[in-house]
Amino acid sequence: MEVTVLTPDGNRHVAGAALELLDDTGEPVAAGVSDVFEGRWAVEDLPAGAYSFVARTGHFEAAAAFDVVDGDVELALRLSSSLPVVLDVRDEAGRTFDPVPARLEAMGLTSVRQGPESASVAADSFAQPQGLFEYGLVLLGGELDWSVVADDPAAVDGLEDFVRAGGGLVIGASAQPVLEALIPGALDFLVGETAAFGYTEAYTDAALIEHFQWHGVGVPILEGMPLVEDVADHANVALAGGVENLAGELVTAALAVEVELGEGTVLFVTFAAAEPRADEWWFGDPDPYRLPDGSWDGRGAVLDRLLLRL
Repeated sequence: MEVTVLTPDGNRHVAGAALELLDDTGEPVAAGVSDVFEGRWAVEDLPAGAYSFVARTGHFEAAAAFDVVDGDVELALRLSSSLPVVLDVRDEAGRTFDPVPARLEAMGLTSVRQGPESASVAADSFAQPQGLFEYGLVLLGGELDWSVVADDPAAVDGLEDFVRAGGGLVIGASAQPVLEALIPGALDFLVGETAAFGYTEAYTDAALIEHFQWHGVGVPILEGMPLVEDVADHANVALAGGVENLAGELVTAALAVEVELGEGTVLFVTFAAAEPRADEWWFGDPDPYRLPDGSWDGRGAVLDRLLLRL
């Protein structure tokens, strides 16, 4: 029998999802991971009987029951989120130039709510015990004065409680002060140095390499982007590459870093998202999507994968 794991919209396969096959008593029969090429997993010579599948990645999950009588069984499982509502706390410019919600909607997660465009209002909201309980994912970025949130202990505590309870928090480069207040010392920034405009061929971590046919993807670099030199042992560099600083020197910088906090994860991303394309899969022919330096613009596929595993 064979199962294929799909994104919530049903249009793209998902590599790296953990799958478990259970018998009619709920006992595990087999376990595996959906493959990189078609998001599939197969079990050979399954005896007749009643079974169920469960697929998970991050807080996304899918389940299905089926019977084996004779012959092969093929199933397609669409992931859904146990916490489907996303809160986007950025200003209009941030939503325009870093269209993460559009990527979430392209994956079938349409419950994206716009949060306050005032840092003080956002801080007050985060500080309330019930402020974030209904959300599975919170986005911070844009040109809000994030030092207001970072300097508010109650707001930082509210964000920490949200992540520790299993929430996913995506922090853009402009919200760096919140990251440093929330997880002090997790990332080591090059003090006084920022990036120059350009492009880099960035390299993914081992888990992402398994989900793509290429180790490297092209990423446009925005001028003024903070440069992450090093990370703590409990942080994972998902994407890194050579970046030129404003002095014209090439430095190796982390572009996407994951930090586990309790049951949840904080994702710090220094680059802007790409607009979703209808034909963009988790991997594919990079030739039509070359950046000016010749590298493949694969940041969208990488970001989608990082969002799915929050």
